[in-house]
Amino acid sequence: MSDRERSAAAARDGWIALVCWGIHAAVHVQRGSAADLVWGCNVGALLIAVGLVARERSLVSTGTFWLAAGTPLWLMDLVFGGERLCSSLLVHIVVLALGVRALVRDGLVEGAFWRALLGGALLQQCTRWLTHWSVNINVSYGIYAPFRRWFSDYSRYWLFTFVYVGALYFAFERLLRWHRARSQRATQPATAP
Repeated sequence: MSDRERSAAAARDGWIALVCWGIHAAVHVQRGSAADLVWGCNVGALLIAVGLVARERSLVSTGTFWLAAGTPLWLMDLVFGGERLCSSLLVHIVVLALGVRALVRDGLVEGAFWRALLGGALLQQCTRWLTHWSVNINVSYGIYAPFRRWFSDYSRYWLFTFVYVGALYFAFERLLRWHRARSQRATQPATAP
């Protein structure tokens, strides 16, 4: 794929991601739950959309890592009785798939997992300034309810989640790099002996 084709594909995917995020944002605003747009998955989806349109791989990487970590947590929340919004599928499935496709096609920036990890910690702290403690967005105020049986202290819970997410991001980066290298080898023309 030429650079021009890559740019066109990224722009197209970016606009699709932006429309998906916009629909989900409109649903939250209409319901009076605009604060939910600060969740890491929603911010990550916006980063993917903007990163694809602007051809900024670090935004795409960070947003995709946040969504890859947050989507299983979103599914777990659904199991424990969380809200079921159809527009959430656009963010957690469609935009995540667009982000992964972009990372496989265009590659990761160096230190992608560190950027995502530190950016996520910063987002969590900003969430404390932007949202009310009662909604506990990005578990910025307290322990997520299903984990209270194992943790009684928020600082230990925070450290556990930080290490867990860091390990998850590291593994995700290795998997993406392996998959991209494998894809590139498969498309290389065979050389004569």
